Amino acid sequence: KGRKLKDLGLKDRKPLSEQLCHALARGDECVHKDNCKFSHDLKTYWETREKDVRDTCVFFEKHGSCPQGVKCLASKSHTKVNEDGIPYQVKNLEGKPPLKKINELSYELKLTLRKKRYSFDPEYLGRSGKTKAVDFSNKIYVAPLTTTGNLPFRRIVKEFGADITCGEMAMARQLLQAKPSEWALVRRHESEDIFGVQLADSDPKILGDCVTMLAKEIDVDFIDLNCGCPIDLVTDVGAGSALMNRTKKLAEIADRMTSATCGKLPIGIKMRIGWNSNKPNAHKLVPTIQTWSHEKKHGSGLAYISIHGRSRQQRYTKVANWDYIHMCCARASCKAYTLDSAKFKPVPVFGNGDIMSFTDWEEQMQHRRQWIQELAELEEEEERRVMNGHGRAADMDKVARKTPEELGLDPYSHLTTCMLARGVLLKPWLPTEIKE
Repeated sequence: KGRKLKDLGLKDRKPLSEQLCHALARGDECVHKDNCKFSHDLKTYWETREKDVRDTCVFFEKHGSCPQGVKCLASKSHTKVNEDGIPYQVKNLEGKPPLKKINELSYELKLTLRKKRYSFDPEYLGRSGKTKAVDFSNKIYVAPLTTTGNLPFRRIVKEFGADITCGEMAMARQLLQAKPSEWALVRRHESEDIFGVQLADSDPKILGDCVTMLAKEIDVDFIDLNCGCPIDLVTDVGAGSALMNRTKKLAEIADRMTSATCGKLPIGIKMRIGWNSNKPNAHKLVPTIQTWSHEKKHGSGLAYISIHGRSRQQRYTKVANWDYIHMCCARASCKAYTLDSAKFKPVPVFGNGDIMSFTDWEEQMQHRRQWIQELAELEEEEERRVMNGHGRAADMDKVARKTPEELGLDPYSHLTTCMLARGVLLKPWLPTEIKE
């Protein structure tokens, strides 16, 4: 601290007025024009620049163009000078264009949000937006990993076979304030075919406005509400795991978020088993959330519930309680039977925690396969009875209305999929291991 750059063997930085504009270096037009703080004198920059460090540019050879332009450390390999002495970048026709990053914060949107001129009109989505539906069943879903599940890491797990990815936890309030550091968390790579954004906050209006804005401005397939973050900075303001102790507040937030998209975008909840492992409350929340989604006050209700098998006080220590997760699944199933519905449509439940290998995945998912197979056999048997004249068509409806216990089925019912978290950090090839 207090040491100069010279003492560290580094050169002093030039003032901004002597540094070349980044947009101009790439060959683009500067959006700031005369108000730009950087230099626009390409000719002077080229004449006074330092020597190249390398002879060839990797980006130019692989993708056909260099994002640094004439400022590249190997700029001579892809730069020519015209008659006026102004350098320009050439293209390599043999190179393949790089995959794009999506959901960047544009300059116009940043100004609109910061000046508080943005129109949070959900009705626009109802008129023009397309309804998105995501099938999570048996899919390899990489959970949102704060500080580690960034875009480069998600690109790696996609190459290893992940089906669904989700960005790191982003604070809704800071997204509405157009903070670049927070907007970096919602960026999406072109290779991520199914991508979600996770939001955290405790204010229903803030979350509702943020969902509306994201649905209108970025390309996203689903939005996840964080009710499981154990960090004090988050729980002290009533967000994250603290929402599990405030059912009325959570109901209001779920209502605002689902209505903010007019049913065009799936909204889910990611929670833990509770605040304290000795007094878990997820088994009470899951049937309650099942009721919210059945009522369908706005749009299609909640799309899924994800349960991490640890409490807030456990954070990431000890073993995940999968028996409790399966009990929550059974509670959701039984609640779905008691609702006034012609068909069995419980909210999908995901399990999360300690999936480190294929055997861990298979052990938790076998309950679902057994359930589907036994239920299908019962329905086929009832259908044969009707066809042979030994039953009525109304009896087929009764099969769908009976509880798991009445059908003689294992109540561990409809675990839709298992989410991968720290297992992928240890083994990025875990999705391939599971699929093969």
